[in-house]
Amino acid sequence: MRRLFLLALITAPLPLTAQAVIDPEMPRAQVLARLGTPAVERSSGDATYLFYTNSCHRTCGMNDVVLLDKGVVVDAVFRSAKRRYSGASSSPRSISAAEARRGNATKAPDAPPAGAPVMASLSIRASTGAKASLYERIGGLPAVKAAVHEMVTNALADPRIKAFFAGIDMERVGRNLVDFLCKAAGGPCQYQGKSMPKAHEGLNLKPEHFNALVEDLKIGLDKLKVPAAEQQELLAALAATRKDVTGK
Repeated sequence: MRRLFLLALITAPLPLTAQAVIDPEMPRAQVLARLGTPAVERSSGDATYLFYTNSCHRTCGMNDVVLLDKGVVVDAVFRSAKRRYSGASSSPRSISAAEARRGNATKAPDAPPAGAPVMASLSIRASTGAKASLYERIGGLPAVKAAVHEMVTNALADPRIKAFFAGIDMERVGRNLVDFLCKAAGGPCQYQGKSMPKAHEGLNLKPEHFNALVEDLKIGLDKLKVPAAEQQELLAALAATRKDVTGK
């Protein structure tokens, strides 16, 4: 009985005035007990993304995101003052709504916890007056992975371009796309794939094929409710590779 009572205390929703803390390895049921039902939930293989609205969505340009792998928390990015992740977040640092509204970075990033993963330990340096990077504003690595998942899912079902992916290792393609978009958005990732011309050599891709892929990403960003300004920046980063991909 005592054990059941303690479990009830741990999983009970916190009062609205309290800060909900999400811990690494926390199971999905406990996340929902702490934060409630997410506004949007997306899954890709073992990964699940829980998107929560927050009071600074219009000013900080992103939802709060919790990433689970095989049903337990492995990452989270919060902008809401009512939520906190006790682990090492892939977001380089916390950005308050007021700071995001100003577009300034006036506080140095906190030192990462000892033993934090390399990805979480890397930070984007920002000086006073520097605008927060696109990577920070969209929600860090979980948001990039969710966007790539949506783009690839749409592309594989798109009759205009799906034939180009026949026999391709889509898991490898997905990893390379995550690294590419992460780096293009100002994140700490390093793209290890082939150069754009080499990767698309011999495919005879035309501008209309490239446009279809951009549209598939746009559909995914709309589905994930990424704000228009951030969408334009991310789409522009992809569009910049048009000549390298198509040769035109």
